[in-house]
Amino acid sequence: MRTMESLCRACNYAVRASGRFMGITIGAMIEEIQGLYQQQHQPCFLYLSSEVIKEFTTRPDGADDCFLLASRCIHYCPQSFISSAVFPALVDCLMIGITVQYSTERPPVLF
Repeated sequence: MRTMESLCRACNYAVRASGRFMGITIGAMIEEIQGLYQQQHQPCFLYLSSEVIKEFTTRPDGADDCFLLASRCIHYCPQSFISSAVFPALVDCLMIGITVQYSTERPPVLF
């Protein structure tokens, strides 16, 4: 268990240190985390997942990079990409993304 916690901490550090440059490998990392959690049910995988989500959802440039990568996949290898399992999830994400407007100001807190 300590070994997995140490590996998760190392991965967490890599995500924070690399930021948006980690975008190319983040999908494979998330899939691996999900598979390991389903096998071992260790909380360190949940923590790592939450940190990855926090890192990539609080940065509009991370989302932009994701969509840029997707557009390149569609442009250069459409048959492979559209028939992949990732494509329907990306379309869902795009549908949500078009309703979000990024702002440099903080949104008001509603109670």
